[in-house]
Amino acid sequence: TKPNSREAIFVGQNDSSAATSKPAFHIQVFNGSGIAYNSNLSFNEALPGSTSVKAIDCAYEQISGRALVVWTTDAAANGTNYTIWNGTAWSEYGKLFDVDTATLERNPTLIPNPRSNEIIFVQSGTRTAPLNRTSAQAWNGTNWTGIINFTQNGGADNSYRTVDCAYESVSGLARCFYANGSSNNLGVRTWNGITWSEPEPAQFAVTNISGGMRWVDAKANPTTNEIMVLV
Repeated sequence: TKPNSREAIFVGQNDSSAATSKPAFHIQVFNGSGIAYNSNLSFNEALPGSTSVKAIDCAYEQISGRALVVWTTDAAANGTNYTIWNGTAWSEYGKLFDVDTATLERNPTLIPNPRSNEIIFVQSGTRTAPLNRTSAQAWNGTNWTGIINFTQNGGADNSYRTVDCAYESVSGLARCFYANGSSNNLGVRTWNGITWSEPEPAQFAVTNISGGMRWVDAKANPTTNEIMVLV
């Protein structure tokens, strides 16, 4: 939902592929009373692997009120793409930087900074199973920066969201948590708006899990730097 507004964006995907005549992705803007004029956006790109895998996400820049939409395709060479809604029209499609053009991206997730137009983008992906990876980069309101691989290979299942991020509400730092290969250790890195930290020396060991983590979810306390992480 757009900050201080009734506007909201719906993003969806169906079970079609590029071999069909149906759109794989569909986006609409609700302006508070109905579907905004000229807001419908549909395009046909094959989904990344199984159609049950999430392939699109949306978030609003918290200062400008513009909306950023990202989506992935089933062709590693096509990578991950994005477009921006400025309140009246969609921008031309752009492409995110890719640290590994042989990787099939999945589960894109956008996390907006509540203090600025910055949005953190995280995703999981696979090159050749079980060589899975998690990665991130930051949208600063103008371009993409801070591209990084958290893990390059391991046994974490890329069909699930094995990475997530949340902003500390007081410090403004972004903490990203990711499944660290086939181990039960949860990796942690911090984004300060310019660079990523090195991996935290003391990773979180998660007990009672066998075969690696399949889902990571991070939620910030709105009044402190506390972040709760579910795996």
